[in-house]
Amino acid sequence: MNCREVCKKSAQIYFDCTFPERVVARHCQDKAKLYPKTAMAIEVFVAVIFGTIKIITFPLATFSAMGLLPLTCAVKGISSRSCAHFLAYLGAWFISLLVSALIISAIFGLVMIAPEAVFFMIGVCGAAGASATLLNIHRELFSLRSL
Repeated sequence: MNCREVCKKSAQIYFDCTFPERVVARHCQDKAKLYPKTAMAIEVFVAVIFGTIKIITFPLATFSAMGLLPLTCAVKGISSRSCAHFLAYLGAWFISLLVSALIISAIFGLVMIAPEAVFFMIGVCGAAGASATLLNIHRELFSLRSL
């Protein structure tokens, strides 16, 4: 694998670990083709529910990925008896480490800001989380790769 493929695979592993709705949407592509209107209604409902709690679930998923990615890499290496996927998992773990550092520094930075600005930022992050969740689900359900 060249560097571009490793980086692409690392990002895919990190995003799948952090945003589980992507994996679920990828598995539901066949049903979404059969019932597109129902799939879009469910997609919007799930995005509203999961997107608003993304403020809590995103840091938890990122911190848990720091422990789960090395374990997943070890299990995959033992089961396949190869280390071909090691660099991709190392890259995903490094992304998780950097995002965790950004989250921790943002929390310490928010302590110094006025409460009004913090609540405004929480609202903006909640809206951004809902939008990102909707886009992730929609892109995985109705991807151009599956057409």
